[in-house]
Amino acid sequence: MSTRENWWQFQGFLKTPSLFLEEEKHGPFSFFSTDLFPSEKSDFSFIPDNLMLGKRAERFLNFYLITSKRYRIVLENFQLIENKKTLGEIDFIVQDKHTAEHLHIELSYKFYLLDPEHKTKALGQWIGPNRKDTLEQKLKKLKDKQFPLLKHPILEKTLKSKGVPASETKAMACFKAQLFVPHAKAFSLHPTINPKAIRGYYYTLPEFLAKQSSAAGYFVPEKRDWMRAPETQKEWHALETILPKIKNLLSLHKSPLVWSKQSAKTDIFFIIWW
Repeated sequence: MSTRENWWQFQGFLKTPSLFLEEEKHGPFSFFSTDLFPSEKSDFSFIPDNLMLGKRAERFLNFYLITSKRYRIVLENFQLIENKKTLGEIDFIVQDKHTAEHLHIELSYKFYLLDPEHKTKALGQWIGPNRKDTLEQKLKKLKDKQFPLLKHPILEKTLKSKGVPASETKAMACFKAQLFVPHAKAFSLHPTINPKAIRGYYYTLPEFLAKQSSAAGYFVPEKRDWMRAPETQKEWHALETILPKIKNLLSLHKSPLVWSKQSAKTDIFFIIWW
């Protein structure tokens, strides 16, 4: 993967909005925004081609923090181990040089689909493309597992050795997401959800095939490339070319992300197996 493609992914990461309306208070944490765009001369050759999407997002946040010149990273990907057992991992402890505050930042970069018929209501209706996780589960993990690690004696001791008062460190979630809603179904958004995070629809395969008439081309990106904006794609394919790949992924219970090129725009959507 070229430096240019990594740059496009990084831009996609930064431009992805917060899942939540950041002025809303949701849970025991505040929101950390990334609104700075470094120079296009940035070198991203250090990112391995085989690095998965979640880890790529961590690298991008690391690069953002370093290049912003506002933040000093105190700890990163710190594994909390007690009696040879890993209790959890801290994404970032940073110092805000403008305010002198210390921040505990937990990063989440997610793709969620809204299932109005899901048995769990409200935030539990936002599910992963393959139905393996929900937004409600993620928030519970942040609240009950990730942020309480800050009070663990081992971490408090580690931070103290670096001159950081754990008791005064502020918990913040950098929660970026791309959201997808059902095609031709009524739905309502939870009042804390950011409407700007909605990227497109999702379809069953028959629904997708029934609506295809005007697209000039298609592309099925690998998961590690999902952050990249479809407008950056140069090579497009005919429907009959990508259909075998889509059907194969669906047979494996994997919902592919698909980009389509229209005459004046590009669309992004999921095709679901369930």
